[in-house]
Amino acid sequence: MDLLANPSSFPEQLSWRTDKLRSSIVRANCNTQFAQTAPELAEFRQATAGLVDEMGDDILSQSFQKTVQFTTYDSYAPLIAKFFEKPCKASAVLDLFAPGLPGFLSTSSSTSGGHPKFFPKYNQCLSTIRSSEGVSLAIPDPLRRRTTAHIWYLGCDQMDIEDGENVTAIYVGCGTVLNQRMPLYLDPKKDGEKMATFSTMQIIQLPYYPDSSLFQYSTTLHRMLPDL
Repeated sequence: MDLLANPSSFPEQLSWRTDKLRSSIVRANCNTQFAQTAPELAEFRQATAGLVDEMGDDILSQSFQKTVQFTTYDSYAPLIAKFFEKPCKASAVLDLFAPGLPGFLSTSSSTSGGHPKFFPKYNQCLSTIRSSEGVSLAIPDPLRRRTTAHIWYLGCDQMDIEDGENVTAIYVGCGTVLNQRMPLYLDPKKDGEKMATFSTMQIIQLPYYPDSSLFQYSTTLHRMLPDL
């Protein structure tokens, strides 16, 4: 359909695309722990019991709209707390808010209430930054080799998720930082090695938030070697 030739179809197309997107998200996550247990979704579960796969996109989307109210972080906090149980068992956090395990936990800035909020980020594959062997990020232009780095070296914590004898490690930290690290192959485990390629002009270590092992490094760094 040519939308430019027929602007009156915009609302119809927007509604169709919205229903399709919303229903695809619902179908993908309807079997997660949150979807199956959250009191906020009880009415939706009752309205769609056993019918999610059979319902059309428009009906499923409208059912969600009618039965699900806006939520706050308090709705998710009890399940997110499972990540911080010692030990953290895979059975407790698998398929929590989306299928599988999250790629990492993103933290908020602690500006509301003085405590951070944690947000599991799914489909963010950190295996990218863990396979940096042989990857060169050399910058050929000598003038660009003196590079200031600040945000990419904010501290990250590692969280181990146990599944019998197997352990899956995910990171906890600022989402912006971890998203920046991935395309640059900056594995937090190799921070010491990478930091050695910089001369530190100023470094201040501050608690990332109270009662935590996460640290923020407020740093002015100048890269001395062409590789990160």
